[in-house]
Amino acid sequence: MQTPISIFITILFSLSLMYCGDKNVPTPCPPNCPVQDTIPYPLEMVWQCFHTPDSALLLSSGFITSYLDKYIIYTAYELPLDGYKFIFIVDRNTGKRVKTFRGGKNLISTLHVVDRFLIAPSWDGANIYDLEKLKLVKTLRGYYHSDILTQFGDVVYLVKDYGDVAYSDSSSIFKLHIPSLRTEKVLTITREEYGGYGSFNNISHDIRPNGDTVFYGAMATEPKKFFCYNQTRKSFEWQTAASDPNDFYFWHPLFDEEQVYVTSSFGVEAYNKFTGELNWRKEFLGDGSNGIFRPIEPLLLDGRLYVKQDNEPLYCFRAKDGLILWRNLKAGLAPSNKMSHYKDMLYYVSRGSEFTVVGMERGNILYKIRGPNDGYRELDREFAPKTMALLASVSPLIDKENKLMYIQDDRRMYCFKLWEP
Repeated sequence: MQTPISIFITILFSLSLMYCGDKNVPTPCPPNCPVQDTIPYPLEMVWQCFHTPDSALLLSSGFITSYLDKYIIYTAYELPLDGYKFIFIVDRNTGKRVKTFRGGKNLISTLHVVDRFLIAPSWDGANIYDLEKLKLVKTLRGYYHSDILTQFGDVVYLVKDYGDVAYSDSSSIFKLHIPSLRTEKVLTITREEYGGYGSFNNISHDIRPNGDTVFYGAMATEPKKFFCYNQTRKSFEWQTAASDPNDFYFWHPLFDEEQVYVTSSFGVEAYNKFTGELNWRKEFLGDGSNGIFRPIEPLLLDGRLYVKQDNEPLYCFRAKDGLILWRNLKAGLAPSNKMSHYKDMLYYVSRGSEFTVVGMERGNILYKIRGPNDGYRELDREFAPKTMALLASVSPLIDKENKLMYIQDDRRMYCFKLWEP
């Protein structure tokens, strides 16, 4: 039979286990504290890799890709912000650093793996690396748009501007052949002819039923235009002015059998992909008055279009007519690029450093965890991962076959077992 003193000691011990790992407990977790109590969220870490040991001078710049089952490849930048950008290659299974490449002084925001080559375009040129030999094999000189790159088979299309970075004299779409790495100019526009910034914004390509290859894209001209260019016939099929003269197109257009979809600073639009006729347009509720109005890359899947803009809800539209199927007002600020999906769930990290999982059927938040320093709100460590710092606002890389998820914070790359309900 327990005495009052032994009962009191038991209660104190139980309370110590209950609060172990909490931000209000200054003492370290005792040896017998369960591991799950020190990490208050169901993410099981497989490995982690620091950008540089014990250094906070390199911050994640927000892009993750992979090469076969060998490597995870990601980017980071050096502080101050005009410092060099780095590409890190780590072993996919262990997280061990394999190779580091130092890029230029302009942000590498898009990496693309084609065959055995890694293509990293930037304002300082487009570097091409051989991932089998782990060496730089070619540099395309000039100002290449870092976030405008699209692939079709063994061909990669890049956009290069000439002249001033802000107002280019002309802009060209180039075709990069793999594996020869030969380049071929496809289309050029000039500021003298088209006005405005005189450059392409984003491009995607499609194959017509008759076999013709076409581009859909936007031009930062005056007025701004959305277009379809037939590469096979070397002529524009159609051009249409932006619905709003202050509009600015973002990300690669998406398309299905009938329509092509584009997000802009004011909303989302759907065009007839054969005629260029505007079929429907939905404006975001916000007016961009907070200076943040960049949408993330939309996701088109199974007849639905998922769209998020910084200070807006997460929307799910019926693609054929723009009907809003659901919207979530508490989905957080938009990531810097796109969302990932697995089964019937959306995965992303918002600019508010929140890792969020949303159900695709109804838009319900299944799981959300905020990093300890979100940069937008007061520090909130109640649910902060004990192993993470400021989460990078980049889409997690999902390995569906092995049920793994690769994600960055401001100093590390992580491999977690994929969270699912």
